[in-house]
Amino acid sequence: MAEIRVEFGVPWAVVVAAMLFASGCGSAPTQVLDETDQFFLFEVEYASSWFPTWTGIAIDREGNVVRYRREETPWVPVDDASIARAELEAKYAANAAHVVTIDPETLAERFASIPGVGEDFTDPNVACADAGFLRYSAFAFDEETDRYRPLLLRAEGDFPTQNDSDNARELAAWLRTLLEQHPVEGLRPFDEGFCTP
Repeated sequence: MAEIRVEFGVPWAVVVAAMLFASGCGSAPTQVLDETDQFFLFEVEYASSWFPTWTGIAIDREGNVVRYRREETPWVPVDDASIARAELEAKYAANAAHVVTIDPETLAERFASIPGVGEDFTDPNVACADAGFLRYSAFAFDEETDRYRPLLLRAEGDFPTQNDSDNARELAAWLRTLLEQHPVEGLRPFDEGFCTP
């Protein structure tokens, strides 16, 4: 996995282009989401209970799966229910590294499931103490404001919960499988039955 250090404010396209070059990829994958301006689609993030670290992956519309890792300084958007693309770019640029590229057909299929994600959840339970939080999210996008709203699909660790919609369950399972097939240091799904809903 090629690691690229980037400074705050560097455009996402520059970050991804540098990672693809470093990993030996000749060109960025074909865009598959021609009917929307939405750029970021999914995020998985682990927040430690013991150390000020946030490790995650972001998936963009071109299929890039990029690992990020923030240390010491938390990422705090102006409004966590309505997030600007520039805010997400700044978050994901921290210690960024390209993990894998998702094929266009799979990406388009997963993207099409986002509108069907509901907002009914299983009751959170206290399954673990000090295990941290692992959250699987999709993004709803407002075409008029160009802003993102995170949709929680599943949470593991302390206070686990599951979004009850079929689409959310399928997307969370897909993201878990992605992490199992392409392990990312510091970002491992909890074993089923341990700190899980």
